Amino acid sequence: MRAFLAFVVLLACAAPCAAQDRFVEIGTLGDARHPARRVVAWVPREHGATPLPVLYVHDGQAAFSLFGIDRTLRALIDEGVVTPWVVVAIDTVDLERRRHELAQHAEAYADFVADVVAPAVASRLRVRSDREGTASIGYSYGGLAAVRLALHRPDRFGRAIAMSPSLWWRSRDALARMRRARVVPARLWIDIGSLEGRRGETVPYMVRDARALRDLAISRGMTFGRELGYDEAIGEAHDLFAAGRRMRAALAFGLGELDLSSTTPSALEVVRYPGARRTTFAVRAQYPRGLSLTWPPQRAGLARDVVDARAAIHARLGEVEAHAP
Repeated sequence: MRAFLAFVVLLACAAPCAAQDRFVEIGTLGDARHPARRVVAWVPREHGATPLPVLYVHDGQAAFSLFGIDRTLRALIDEGVVTPWVVVAIDTVDLERRRHELAQHAEAYADFVADVVAPAVASRLRVRSDREGTASIGYSYGGLAAVRLALHRPDRFGRAIAMSPSLWWRSRDALARMRRARVVPARLWIDIGSLEGRRGETVPYMVRDARALRDLAISRGMTFGRELGYDEAIGEAHDLFAAGRRMRAALAFGLGELDLSSTTPSALEVVRYPGARRTTFAVRAQYPRGLSLTWPPQRAGLARDVVDARAAIHARLGEVEAHAP
């Protein structure tokens, strides 16, 4: 009889007691240079005895409600695209403090995340602390911060997901830091809308900066499609919702182990940046699982008949220019 009752209890508990994704309040954290702010973690149901990799989200107040990182990551985990990751959302205090921390003093902020936030997370959850198992993601200033964290604290942050990064900050200081960095990221994802920073130029300045970071990463030995992913989203401006639409690709590449360096794309698309007397083209490659990569000049070529026959084409590989006569 006791065995039967135990079996009934077990059946009743089976569904409700199954492991579920959950949110864990890490606390209100700050230090001498950083006012206290809320830090909350999304913990996938796979969390157990084995430490999981951890993703730190700048502008954490938007991580789940706006960007839906928890829902997107759960789908990617279930599809087998990425392994389970813990997501730690670090709130921003206010807009002025956001600029101060994520752009002006990003190195101090990197130390705050590595030396204050990360230990607090480790005291509550079983997470990895190695660079391959630690990533950060951000949009705009947050995208800039993701790059700066990986360059300033390569001992901790091995992966960076830079969405619409504000690389123009302080005369493109992040590009100079990438050029002279002792250690480059283990994995880097960069994306940008094709209209971001448009001020009448043929190629908007934010797109040019993103391309420059991509090319610097390649020059430092990162393999495009393996450690480095880059995409230009056609027709998208500097917009939170546009970044949210790119979240799946950013997480799939940035947190996964996808190697597209020798994969044949399913389709190619020519992206056109029209100007008054000059038009620039780029090649965007489509891959399985909804991923796109905008190829660097070394990777793609354009045929003469892509543009108007009257144009004098300066046919370099990839991003080529067509000058009106």
